[in-house]
Formats: sequence, structure tokens, C-alpha cells
Amino acid sequence: MCSITKYSRYSYVIRGDKTKNLKEQLKKLGCKFSTRLSKGHNVGWVVPNKELNLVKELFNEHSIELKEEEEESELLSVVRNIEELELKIEEMNLKLKKMKLKKNKLEN
Repeated sequence: MCSITKYSRYSYVIRGDKTKNLKEQLKKLGCKFSTRLSKGHNVGWVVPNKELNLVKELFNEHSIELKEEEEESELLSVVRNIEELELKIEEMNLKLKKMKLKKNKLEN
């Protein structure tokens, strides 16, 4: 079995030992093997979106199962960062209110 994961808006990544048997066919379809993938993928075949259906057919012809995996999307990562920033903003707003109260007391 091999896994397929959305890698970018332009491509997917296929990983697994059974890809070795399809090396030449994958190259002919415009896929590239990479050992420097980001997003926790390490190594795998980068498949252009436009060739995805042909690559899936190739795996089906060779009876190799392609399991679709979901990655933690960049969107989810951004949402987590936003939540952290919102908490920091709340803390800053509380500090600001306290400082304003102290300032008002000093002025009176």
C-alpha cells in the first residue's frame, strides 16, 4: 500500500515502498522523486495535479492501493496561530485597562 497526500495547490505526494516498481512510469508522467519535501513528508513522489488521474490509474493497473491521507493543513496551523494571538490580545487589553485605571487614580 502507498499513501497519497495533498502537498500544495499544484501537487500531491505519493509515498510507499511499492512506488519503486513504478519509478520509470512515474517519471514519464512528469512525477519527480524528492528527498527534500517539507511539511513532514520527508521523501516521496511529487505528482502534478494535472497528472493525478493518470497516476491513480497506473497504481490501479498494478493493484497497488493508494490510501488518501489528510495532512494538518496550513489553514489549521494558521487558525491555531490566530487563537494564540487572540489570547495575547485579550491579556494585553486587560493590562491596558489596569494601566488606565491607575492613571485615572493618579490624576484625581
